[in-house]
Amino acid sequence: MDKNYQIQASGFSKNSIFVGIAAGIIFNIITKNLFSLSSLLLILPGIFIISFLSMPAFLLKLKLRKILPESGKLAVVLGIIFIAFDWIVIDVVYPAAIAIGLIKLVNLIT
Repeated sequence: MDKNYQIQASGFSKNSIFVGIAAGIIFNIITKNLFSLSSLLLILPGIFIISFLSMPAFLLKLKLRKILPESGKLAVVLGIIFIAFDWIVIDVVYPAAIAIGLIKLVNLIT
């Protein structure tokens, strides 16, 4: 693997972990469940789970970045769609959904 790929993967993983933990803590605050087992498990094994489950999204992001320059005249339209999809769905919604799903699973089990 080249150095650029490792830097991108590390940055994406750190972003996913930050967004996931922030979303999980906000979710636990909203549900009045901040001091609970789910909050503790969100931090310690949660960072590894969020990082691992976000890797398919990272690979999709790399694939989209390869497709965009090859699109030719559709580059402007695809660029706008890509930016919206990339920032909103891949970088924010997906890690938050993983964290909230983890919290709901822990609350269901306990």
